Formats: sequence, C-alpha cells, structure tokens
Amino acid sequence: MITTVSRVLIAAMLTLVIAACNRNSADTTQTQTETTGSIPPPASPPAAEAQSTPAPIPPSTEVQVDKLTSVILSRPPDAPASIIIRVAGSVISGGWTEPKLTPVDEPAAAPNIRIFSFVATSPAKPDDARTPSTVETELRLDMLPAEVKTIRVVSATNMISAPIVQ
Repeated sequence: MITTVSRVLIAAMLTLVIAACNRNSADTTQTQTETTGSIPPPASPPAAEAQSTPAPIPPSTEVQVDKLTSVILSRPPDAPASIIIRVAGSVISGGWTEPKLTPVDEPAAAPNIRIFSFVATSPAKPDDARTPSTVETELRLDMLPAEVKTIRVVSATNMISAPIVQ
C-alpha cells in the first residue's frame, strides 16, 4: 500500500517538473503577439566584455581593499563590554599601507547593524606585477550602543557580516 502511494506521488511530482520545464520562448512570443499585435524585437547581442585590466589607482590614495577574506569579532579580557574587530583581505599588488576600518554613516542602515569600510593606502610606486597581497587590521570599540547586534565590513567587491555574541 505504501509503495503504491509512493510511486503515485513520485509520478505526480515528475509530471509537474516536466510540465514546468516544457515552457519555451515560442509560446511567450505567440502570446505577446496575440495581445499586442506585433512581434517583439530580438534580444540585443551581449555587450563586449570590458578589459580585464582595471584602471590604475593613483599612488598614495586611500581606497577600499579589493576583497575581504575574514572578519573576526572578539571581546578583550580586560573590558568585556568592548569589542575587537579583526579583518583580513587581499589587495591587487604589494606595497599597500595603513589598512584600517572606517565607519560608514548610512542613514538607511538598520540601527542594529554597524557598518565599516576596509580601506588601505595604495603604494607610492605602483607594482606592475599585480601580484595579490594580504592586508590585515583590527579596531577596538569601547563604546557600542546596546541595540547593535551585527558588525558589517565592506570592501570593493564583497562584504561580510558578523553577529556580536553577548
């Protein structure tokens, strides 16, 4: 009895999946033609890809780190109400200095999230090799409103959110 019911349910699910996958663009074009009286223009060809080499960054310029790799929150033993944010990320070449977290004042942000931007200063002499390098920093926050439950760190290409553990 159970195997018969299982087989029927599996057959019904397969039928629904096949029916959902059996939609093609000809049906959509026909329906659109019937309602508007004209055939829609063909899709434009994909745009040519941009060059893979990014624009050069001026020397000694503070910009967002290319990519975040980790965000770790901890509490110092001498001040359990404080929080230490440790971050690591990668930059496009060696020689970057002064990595730091800068607060982001975003009026639309939720009051329970504090946002920081991970920035560093580009090398005085650009490295043409463009070999990725790692940068790290930490920030200690002694005063943090009680409603803040999440720290979010953003970089040029990604962001990582970390919950504050009480």
